[in-house]
Amino acid sequence: MATPESKFIQEDWQQYDIHRLLRRHDGSNGDQHNFGGTANWSEMGCYKTSTGLWFIRKKLEEAQIQGKLDHPPSILIITNKSGKGTFFEAIPEILPEYTFLNIETNKVTIFLNGKELKLGDLKFIPKEFEMPVVCLTHYNVFSFSNKGQLETDKDGRFIKDDNGKFILKPWRQADYILDREWDFVWTDEFHRMKDKDTRWAVVIKQLKTTIGRHGSTGTGFINRPHEIWSLLNWLQPDEYTSFWDFYEKYCLIDDYLGYQKVIGIKPENKAEFRDIVRKVGVRRTLDQTHPDIQRPIFNKVEVDLNPIQRKMYDQIRTELMTLDKNGVPLHSANVLSLLSRCRQICVGTPEIVGDYFDEKLGHRVQKIKLREPSSKLDAVMEVLEGLQWDEERKEPLVVFSCFKDPLELLKARLNKHNEAVLEMGLDPEEWGYSYIHLDVKDGDIERYRKWHEEFPKMKHRVFMSTLQLGGESINLTPAHHVVFLDRSWSPKDNQQGIGRIRRPGQTSQPVVININARNTTDQYIEKVNDMKHGWFKEIFGNENGK
Repeated sequence: MATPESKFIQEDWQQYDIHRLLRRHDGSNGDQHNFGGTANWSEMGCYKTSTGLWFIRKKLEEAQIQGKLDHPPSILIITNKSGKGTFFEAIPEILPEYTFLNIETNKVTIFLNGKELKLGDLKFIPKEFEMPVVCLTHYNVFSFSNKGQLETDKDGRFIKDDNGKFILKPWRQADYILDREWDFVWTDEFHRMKDKDTRWAVVIKQLKTTIGRHGSTGTGFINRPHEIWSLLNWLQPDEYTSFWDFYEKYCLIDDYLGYQKVIGIKPENKAEFRDIVRKVGVRRTLDQTHPDIQRPIFNKVEVDLNPIQRKMYDQIRTELMTLDKNGVPLHSANVLSLLSRCRQICVGTPEIVGDYFDEKLGHRVQKIKLREPSSKLDAVMEVLEGLQWDEERKEPLVVFSCFKDPLELLKARLNKHNEAVLEMGLDPEEWGYSYIHLDVKDGDIERYRKWHEEFPKMKHRVFMSTLQLGGESINLTPAHHVVFLDRSWSPKDNQQGIGRIRRPGQTSQPVVININARNTTDQYIEKVNDMKHGWFKEIFGNENGK
């Protein structure tokens, strides 16, 4: 267990939530239904990691006492790549007697007492475990599975060996995980299971468990209320068997234009929907658990598109209007592709690097690369120049974008500034703009080092990342300013980004700066986010929907 000196000390509310999860897990909460799977719907920063580890520990101890577990326990934890860092800290303290395996797509690293064991190359998890073990892996591993699949030739025909038997494809990492029975499986960042048809969701739902399963996320659904069905289906597959039954019962549907569109939650079934999520799991808000952490200030900076941006943007807008008049739905590939280009153009000056008709997709494809000038990056530099950086106070800046190009352009600007500082003979630590770029090419350990070790040293003025990569499971509280060059269609992504600086450890009031291009999709995305967040509050908020 955690030592008194550990930072992983159970708060009173955590003990209460663990007790509630244990009662829900074995059906002893007084209800007729046996809730075999549980969830933690708490907001970011509410210690879901340590709560989950203590809950699993207690559940497995109970199973051993009850005679349900007569072998060394095995735990599988699935999270996103960047989020592994917190588990690297917490597992050795809360489960010190467990051997810890970090599983990547083609590599396994073993830790004992928090120290890496140098055992040479180990590509796959062992077939059997002789000791209590925690295996930590990430969702991408489950995007690749060959279990039960047969080799084929170039014409798609199955291949037989010399004995006339069909040849199986070589296993992937996911197959070795699927091949064993786990005592407990926990899916952290549970919202990644929202799409029931994604490869990793389909594969993860094939995992075999004996004692139980648990999911944790602050966003039970993200874009549409019915997304939560996939999560409930994994937790309680015997009860939530039909997606369409759930969809029709709880979603308010508009089919006026000839296709179904979810426009809200059915008022007559809202109370029952709310009751479902509360029976399955627990929820805490950051205001409840950490009232000392201030709510963020939101600042909006508006900029104008330059003539090149505006010309191309207006051309695409005209094309979108034509599609709309022809009745092409918003979710069609044509429309989504054009909207994505509009969003990119709002950040930088577009350069067309590909323009062709894709016969497979059935529409014209135009690929662009963003170049300077960029009025949004001008605004970022102004924000950076206004932040204090001296011996008395240092104010680093976090920058998020949904796209890679704007971050590369920002890096080029910062590099140019730093070169000028050196040419003028100025102190680079005082006048330079050193930065950390969380890159998709970074491995698990490198990502962890960048945000957990390097950034808190307060030697870097900027931390930049795509929202998808850096918006989850990392702690950036050394900064209290975050800039969004653009925002996701999903309120979850944007809230996750804010949650990197508004979380335990933040001592200042967070400042969120949204840079919007005037008269563009930026304003429309803002309205869509408000609508989706309103649906979420109806189910996960308090009785007043807050």
